[in-house]
Amino acid sequence: NDEVTEEAIDERTTSSSASSCSSIVFESMISNRAVHWLFLLVLPILWSILIAVGWTREDIIETDVNAIWTQQRGSYKQDLDYAEQFNEGALGDLTSFAAMAVARDGGNLFTPERLETIRQRMEQAEKATVTYNGNTFSWDDLCAYNSVGINTTYQFPCARFSPMDFFQEAKWFFDEDDRVTWYREVARKIVVAPRVPRYGIMTSSCSTLLGASSSSVPRTECNSIIAKRLLAGEPLALFSDIGNLEMNDPCKACIESEVENVAKDLLEKATTMFLDLAVGLNKANQTELASMMETIVEKLSLQQVLDYYTYKTIRFLYGNLGAQQYLESYQEFQGTCRGLAPEFAAENCGDITLAEAGLALERHADNVFSSTVTAGTPLPFWGDNGEGFLLQGNSPVGGSGVNMSGTEFSALKYIQTQTNATVDMASAEWQSMVETDPVYRWFVAGETPMTGSCSNGRLKGMNGTLLDALTEELIQVATGQWCTKFNEPFEEEGTYTQQYFARMWLDLLADSPSFLNLTQGTSDPYTWTLGQGCGYSLAGQRFSYSAGDEGNQTFQDYLMSNSSGELYYIDEGETVGPIERTLLIGGAEPANFSPENPLTKVSVVQSLYPALRPNGIVERVSNCNRPGGPIDISEADAKEVLFQFKKKFENTWAKDWDTEDPNDEVQFVGFFDDAGASGTTARLLEEITLSNGILLAASVLIIAFFSIVFLFDCDPIESRVMVTLFGVLLVLISFFAAVGFGIILGIKVNINIAWTLPFIMLGLGVDDMYIVLLSLREQEGYDRDSFLAAMKEVFVPVTMTSLVNAGMFAIMNVNDIPAVYLTAQVALISVVFLYLTIILCFPAWCWIDMQRQKSGRHDVLFCKQRTVDSSEDNAKRNHWADVMYEKIYQPITLGSSKLRIVGHIVIWAIAIALIVVGSIGLLDRRVGLGLEDFIPEDNQANRWATVSSTELAAWPIQMNWGAIDYTNPETQMRMLQQFEEVVDTAHVAEIDTKMVWMADLLIWSSRHCTSNFGRDNLDVLECGHDQVFEDGSTCSGKWVQNSYKLREKVFAGDNAGVCSAFEGGICRPTSQMHLSDIADLGISANAAGSWCPVIDNWSEKKLSFCLRQWRRFGGGGGGLVLLNETGTSAGCAGEYYSDETMQVPIPISSSPTMYAYDLLTHETTIEMLQETRALCDEDEQVRCFLSGAPYDYWSQYIGIFETFVEIAGYAVSVGFVISFLFLIVTFSTEEHLNTRQTIAGAFVGSTLISVTTIISLVSVAGLSILAGVKLTGFSNMSIVLSVGFSVEYSVHVVARWLRAEPSLLGLERVRHTMSFLFLPTFMSFLSSLIGVACLAFTEFEFNEVFFFRPLILVMVVTYFFGCWWLPVLLCYINGASLRMGKQIDDA
Repeated sequence: NDEVTEEAIDERTTSSSASSCSSIVFESMISNRAVHWLFLLVLPILWSILIAVGWTREDIIETDVNAIWTQQRGSYKQDLDYAEQFNEGALGDLTSFAAMAVARDGGNLFTPERLETIRQRMEQAEKATVTYNGNTFSWDDLCAYNSVGINTTYQFPCARFSPMDFFQEAKWFFDEDDRVTWYREVARKIVVAPRVPRYGIMTSSCSTLLGASSSSVPRTECNSIIAKRLLAGEPLALFSDIGNLEMNDPCKACIESEVENVAKDLLEKATTMFLDLAVGLNKANQTELASMMETIVEKLSLQQVLDYYTYKTIRFLYGNLGAQQYLESYQEFQGTCRGLAPEFAAENCGDITLAEAGLALERHADNVFSSTVTAGTPLPFWGDNGEGFLLQGNSPVGGSGVNMSGTEFSALKYIQTQTNATVDMASAEWQSMVETDPVYRWFVAGETPMTGSCSNGRLKGMNGTLLDALTEELIQVATGQWCTKFNEPFEEEGTYTQQYFARMWLDLLADSPSFLNLTQGTSDPYTWTLGQGCGYSLAGQRFSYSAGDEGNQTFQDYLMSNSSGELYYIDEGETVGPIERTLLIGGAEPANFSPENPLTKVSVVQSLYPALRPNGIVERVSNCNRPGGPIDISEADAKEVLFQFKKKFENTWAKDWDTEDPNDEVQFVGFFDDAGASGTTARLLEEITLSNGILLAASVLIIAFFSIVFLFDCDPIESRVMVTLFGVLLVLISFFAAVGFGIILGIKVNINIAWTLPFIMLGLGVDDMYIVLLSLREQEGYDRDSFLAAMKEVFVPVTMTSLVNAGMFAIMNVNDIPAVYLTAQVALISVVFLYLTIILCFPAWCWIDMQRQKSGRHDVLFCKQRTVDSSEDNAKRNHWADVMYEKIYQPITLGSSKLRIVGHIVIWAIAIALIVVGSIGLLDRRVGLGLEDFIPEDNQANRWATVSSTELAAWPIQMNWGAIDYTNPETQMRMLQQFEEVVDTAHVAEIDTKMVWMADLLIWSSRHCTSNFGRDNLDVLECGHDQVFEDGSTCSGKWVQNSYKLREKVFAGDNAGVCSAFEGGICRPTSQMHLSDIADLGISANAAGSWCPVIDNWSEKKLSFCLRQWRRFGGGGGGLVLLNETGTSAGCAGEYYSDETMQVPIPISSSPTMYAYDLLTHETTIEMLQETRALCDEDEQVRCFLSGAPYDYWSQYIGIFETFVEIAGYAVSVGFVISFLFLIVTFSTEEHLNTRQTIAGAFVGSTLISVTTIISLVSVAGLSILAGVKLTGFSNMSIVLSVGFSVEYSVHVVARWLRAEPSLLGLERVRHTMSFLFLPTFMSFLSSLIGVACLAFTEFEFNEVFFFRPLILVMVVTYFFGCWWLPVLLCYINGASLRMGKQIDDA
């Protein structure tokens, strides 16, 4: 080779091409040995470095579906970026798993057997654990919510939303600790704590029906509702009424005002009484008891006195509500008493009245506490306060231990009547007025030690007879097993106070079967309902699919009927409202099911499992209540834990999803999103992206093989196998270097890059390589002139096609889908790298090969050498590959008149058919790519996606507002109007307006605030009108006319007999306004009109203060920006109060989660986007924007055809402009052409190229659509690639045709053109076809549909129009002005 190179360097030429820029480059390439080596090696070395640096980086595969599939530019992306800058995860800080169960036979899942199968699978999945770095993590560590208040994290079950919540059997996920927490924090706090004292207020202070009103002026506001419940025999329903009555209801208004008054009055009187008693006792030298009085005073608070009132009310309820049941029990036992002990019966078993029955129950409550039989019995047939035997006394067994039967504050009356406040503890007055005062007894009991325990012992039977054992056994029905191990001390005595045991007993009394039937540690929200949701009653239970009262229906009908109402989580709608059924129940018949129109079939159910993202997991596992102790982990560790747990949870749930076992009737499939850590889609993306290796290798090998076949020659000197293989290798490393460079620039390898570019760019690179090699083959020698002539011949068309391709890919950057513009950027880099390789490197290797040929060395076996045949050009003309042109192509298109005419007719017919069919296809276009299109069929998630898109088709969405004037009433009302208008659209599920943070704030600022109802600390008022700002004003709002026609609240009596699961709006008619608000407005209570709450004239400082108070007292939400990461510590690591300060002015806020449903087609989804955005995003008055999966993924399909036309138009225009400019440059070097000829020829040539490109594009697009390819970013890019290939073919044809010798006309000019171009274009077509054809063997239907189908059409259609139809067209164009070539003699 050194000899050859030295010989070549010594050669000189005066070729006319040396004057051109390209000739200078190519001449320097072969003129200087050092420069030649630079051209040979610099680019391969550089490409190798880029491959080594780029491809060895970590995390080079794009697994974030948002970084592939969602729009990254435009106003929507700007809105998302704006929200994220204030709070990472501002538009969602959770990840979730959709766990679906499908009836394999399409039948009904709501049968006992199948429901139990689903329950068991849920239990298995929720018990999944993963171990990482020596720590075991459970679902409790990752789930979104597992607390129900301060210091209850890990002590409450993880929240999940499931149709299984219809059924009692869903209680399995409540363990004992969870049930205890629910009992204490929900049942007792929500039901007992606020309602019992209010029941006392309702019946004693606001009604005269159950006795004289305790108010100085008798009040009767609650008479009507009490009478209604008593007449219906539903006295316990009053407990629900107390919580559900509107604040403007006279009864509720009375209760809420009186409860504060009663508590304050009790506190004032108790304080006075115990202070005065302390003074009197000190005077009487009773210092010990006086000190106790002083201690009591120090501990007194509103909460303490209300507790007293609560327990006294329980005692009253016991006597009032249990009297009838006691009377029946007494009468039932009366006969036995008389039969067994006539003498005893004569004195103790006489008849009693209902009133006496009530007194007997009160005596039981006042009786001595029993550490043996704590529940005891009110029946008065035992001796010695229950310690004696049956029928040997007249006392009940057990009791609270604190007698509350006396006259309230009689002790205060006593001390006030004593001269100089002196007391005499031995006096009858002290004994009758102080010692019997229930207030005195209660609080003294709180300071009196007592040793006892809560026990479930046995009542004693008769003594001294043969009936002893029998009566003991029988009498046990008279007592209850009240005590649980959570009632400390349980069965083992401990020392506390008398009041402690009294509280315990009265709490157990309230929980007893005869009252609330609530058991600590056993009851749960499935076996004891709050009565808040439609279809639920207080102390009721959810339906059991394994047992039930069939009534007049079969059990299956009964099951379906009980599953047809509203679906609630365990809160019965109090916090999150009714659960959207369309998100969780599919295949329902009838679709609009209800209790009146019950279900007959459900074939799909889905449960949602929300989980924390890594930052939330870090905080969760550091919680002091974590089983096994808190741990500290990094956010990176949390991300890995979440990733592993997602896989484990999904695999556990979807186990045996593809089994063929006929006994497996339920199929389990699911989908974990990618938030926080890679989920289902991310894992699939990585798998699919990396799965192209085998097909790519096969494509390269086949291309190399066919390249060898076409460039092999029987003459070993003329053969170009070795340089061809070098060329394929150079193209390959150029492409991978381009991708590596893209990785260095931050462009990860996405699925589009992996499955489009290798098969396209390698074809383009190899095409240009063919052009170079075949141009060299056409030369008549191996010297410098032949080399330079060949390079001059290929430089312009290769440069022009590269520029067109580069321009086409550059234009694709206008698209805002990452899969398109990032792929286009890598493609652009690839075009540049391939161009540099083909123009600057490959020719240097070709020059070496030419010198091999010149020296007579064999191809491949280059050590062999022979003398070069002088007839070498004959060998070239007789190359076997030319037979294809001479025997096939030329006869059909350029041959004898008969065959040619038939051939032309057929070609024109095919062309017209392609154009017509393509146009029809464009008119019948479909858009969109769903997960079911993307996920392979052999993956369980494909089944989930398919069923979801056909049976559920619901997605969470959210409304968001930016930095608007939140203190302006007009803005507030417009916000709520936007929300209600969106909810009223056809595909958005119903949700109450009160769920919007602004609506909640406005209600809190009004007199309809309910925060004071169940507040934790009675000494702290929690409503807005109770919060005093520094200027003396309060966080109170006002009412204005409903000028925006906002929804009014739906009230309980609006639809008689029909429970409404939704409340509608927050505005009210005058008839439902609070009387104080009516007075403030100065209107009549009967006036017409509708009114809405607003806040007005709040400064930023006041808004900040009120927002903090609102959040602190149960508000919050709305995604408001917090200035501090956590609130005040609750004394336990990881537990904080919700008292953070919020950023004001408010930069961003959001609505609650909403649901768009029935999105069964992409077109329907797009309609939903357009309809809702018109009400929000396009509102110029108050700007908001909608977000969520439909907006993220389907927004790109709005106007996608117009986007396709735009990009395609730009690409065609670029092709035209570049073709025009290069033809001008090309013709400008021809001295025989004037400016007019140059411009005219260039214009005609570029027009012909553009026409060919346009009809190719129309045909490919239409045929792709008819082949089932929907318009997406992926398919659009594939289709637009037809521009590049069309220009690739047509530019060579048109350029050579225009530059043909002027003497050649019609067919001869085309023969001159195609005799040279047929082989390189056919080889280009074949190599590209081979590359794309390999995609047909992909295992993923997504690749086959969105890449193979359009690309194979691109290959075939562009080749047909560029190399068959265009030459036929050129046969009929003979204008003299288009003969741009030189005469042979001149040349």
